[in-house]
Amino acid sequence: MGLGGVSERREHIYSAYGKTKRARRLVWCAVYGNATILLMLCPMVAIGGGGAVVTTMLLTLLLNGLVGWYALSSGLVFEWRVERIWNTTCHGLEGMSGTGRSFKRGCKGAFIDGDTKTIYPKLREVFGDAQSFSALITPFGGQDVSSYTKFADKFAFAFMVPACSFEAAEDGRIRIRAGQVPVPDAYAHPGALQTLQAADSSTHLLTQAAPMVPDAYTDYQQGYQQQGNVWERALELLRGVPMARDLNGRVCRIPIESNHWFIAARTNGGKSSWIWSLVLGLEPAWRLGLVKFWGIDSKMIELSIGRDWWEHYADDDMSSVELLEQCVQDMHARARQMQGVRRMFTPSVETPLNVVVIDEMGYLSAYLSDKKLQTRANTAIAALLAKGRAPGYAVVGAVQDPRKEVCGFRDGFSIRIAGSLPAPMCDLVLGEGMYEAGAYVDRIPLSEPGVAYVIGEKTLKPVLVRAAWCDDTVIQQALLQPMRKAVSIDQLKTDDLGGQLDWNGKPLQQFRQFRYRTE
Repeated sequence: MGLGGVSERREHIYSAYGKTKRARRLVWCAVYGNATILLMLCPMVAIGGGGAVVTTMLLTLLLNGLVGWYALSSGLVFEWRVERIWNTTCHGLEGMSGTGRSFKRGCKGAFIDGDTKTIYPKLREVFGDAQSFSALITPFGGQDVSSYTKFADKFAFAFMVPACSFEAAEDGRIRIRAGQVPVPDAYAHPGALQTLQAADSSTHLLTQAAPMVPDAYTDYQQGYQQQGNVWERALELLRGVPMARDLNGRVCRIPIESNHWFIAARTNGGKSSWIWSLVLGLEPAWRLGLVKFWGIDSKMIELSIGRDWWEHYADDDMSSVELLEQCVQDMHARARQMQGVRRMFTPSVETPLNVVVIDEMGYLSAYLSDKKLQTRANTAIAALLAKGRAPGYAVVGAVQDPRKEVCGFRDGFSIRIAGSLPAPMCDLVLGEGMYEAGAYVDRIPLSEPGVAYVIGEKTLKPVLVRAAWCDDTVIQQALLQPMRKAVSIDQLKTDDLGGQLDWNGKPLQQFRQFRYRTE
């Protein structure tokens, strides 16, 4: 038995495998071939060629049987069923049907008499069964993903599945996913980042990166083998941190340099997966001294598991506010150093990128019992958001409630990440119209932490991705890597140190003496 109680003998009737193109051609060849053979047999019967007629008919039946078996085994029957429901549903939806030439009466009817027929967006390459399947759609000219997303509920009802979603495929078509709410597969973080993949500018933006970047997590096992030097690859990492995977297992890179991140999800939504994926993803740059982490841990648990990652750490109300104010003072001091010298910030050991992680940011901004302390916290956070990007200060705020009365400064974040949330909160996080564009945050299962929709200031469409599960052991072991042979900063900037420092299969360990510390 298989497929929910359907016997193996009937399995191919209720499932398809995405490879029916050849089966369709064979079926059409068989239909036209049978018609041609029938016309040829008529005169043979008239002249009494009975033996030849019987032999031809037997061979034809044999070939038809082979074609039918192949079509059945490839899932063409199930694809036809899905296509019929698709066409019937499109017929009742505005803009989902059109007219095309009809060849029922041959070329004369199509090109001279102007015969037409109703056509629908072509649905092909169905893969799955009645409970869950995907397929590729060839849209009409002028249509995009949003043209189909607005009818997602109607298609879900027609296919009798909980949900339907649409996304752009790599070949220019549109992929439909029908069944349970699709989420990327869960996976564990591999630990310390062992390699930096050179990426061009097109891979830095999150919604562009998801369909374009290959599975870069395999690079964790390859070591520093690419050409170039360690310093350049670390700087490149800041412009595209490998953070998550999409539904197809491809890596989504999100820039942290010159950006602020806003992470919103309900309790157990996986906000810590995003925070620690960022920290572990920046590990090579952190060890070089190009990144400095500030941690505010209101729950006293989430960030303390890796205390040594944080140059500055606070876990109570007073110290958290004082830490934010210290960060603002440092930011202003750096800005004065840059004043009249340069406008573009470049991370270095002397001036690293400061990543300020605020877990449960809503607690500081709205729930503190001491209102004066709360006002100080809001003032400091607002200052970092307004002025921090230019001198190299990036704020990463995680909240459960993204409403204005809790986080009145959420519009100051350039990168938005929305996990499992009530539907009305989707547009509060990602922007107006994002729920209608396909960011169904209310459909993310509570049992799937780390799943979220992402969108950046240079992108307009949400993409569903999943951050890695970061185990406590992985977080702590990344700090316990053995020390490496020290080299000079100049050598880091000019030489490819892969072979010299034996990077094969091992992370870039460290030059802790090069890290910029204020303690």
